Amino acid sequence: MLTDDFIISIDKRLPVSAGIAGGSGNAAACMLGLNSLLGSPFSLRELMQIGVKVGADVPFSLMMNARRNSGALASLKGIGEASQAAWISGIGDGVEPADPLQRYVILANPGAAVSTKAAYEGIDAIMAEPGYRRITDDHPLFVNDLESFTLRDCPQAAELKSVMQQELDADIVLMSGSGPTMAAYYEDREKASLDFVRMKELASENSRWRTWLTATGLD
Repeated sequence: MLTDDFIISIDKRLPVSAGIAGGSGNAAACMLGLNSLLGSPFSLRELMQIGVKVGADVPFSLMMNARRNSGALASLKGIGEASQAAWISGIGDGVEPADPLQRYVILANPGAAVSTKAAYEGIDAIMAEPGYRRITDDHPLFVNDLESFTLRDCPQAAELKSVMQQELDADIVLMSGSGPTMAAYYEDREKASLDFVRMKELASENSRWRTWLTATGLD
């Protein structure tokens, strides 16, 4: 299939600058779709090498989206390497498949926007401060250094995390990406469903809050 023109329409339902890779996911979906329409000239790894020039989260978004749509992308070279979880290194260009953790997740956004560029510049400055110590707890895989900046710089994010920790019975509440979206993780599906009802009640009391119930690591 050869053409000089594509018209792409995206029905974007996620907030921008939210720390949940919405833009990267859009880019990955477009790249995978265009590659498929053109007869899959690029392998998954080649798409990822192109994608990192678009954004640091795009390579993993390509790997994850390819896994979630592996049936429709059976002709994609390297599809067997696609995964819903990965170890990321470098500037997002080092992506190695990993075994996913199965969790149910409540996402909540406070209606504020956080610049990824500002967050990374901010955390670099904070880490350079005398006496800086990383945030650590009993969940070594659930640590987000960027909280040190965003929770300080964005009071809406700090308030939302505090409310979720107090009102929900989650296994852990952690900021997603550079924020300000928060993620409450659960191993128990019923507990997550009950807490989602409570989260929607809280969101109804604050018109700027948005919340979703989803899952990770599940096919």
